[in-house]
Amino acid sequence: MATKAVLATKAEVIAREKAVRRTCRGPLAKGAREKINQLLSGGKDEAARTLDESSRQRCGHDLNEIFLTGPLDGEIHKYKCPSCGVDGTYRAALAV
Repeated sequence: MATKAVLATKAEVIAREKAVRRTCRGPLAKGAREKINQLLSGGKDEAARTLDESSRQRCGHDLNEIFLTGPLDGEIHKYKCPSCGVDGTYRAALAV
């Protein structure tokens, strides 16, 4: 059975996306990225996840503010947190 795409208006997409809390986790502590990559290379995903969480300098900026002011085109976009400067990517929601 084929799945049909459900298209939503811009207002519907914005309401749905605002219901999900998305906040910036902040930058990683110096040297943490290398340790996390080593753990991932060794198949220690849970340890890498734990280190990632504990090595973050919490920011908490509301990323919906960024995600919902960009195009709602279903594409991947880059962003920079205006509070802490962390770079990232996100896939935009799709609206008609």
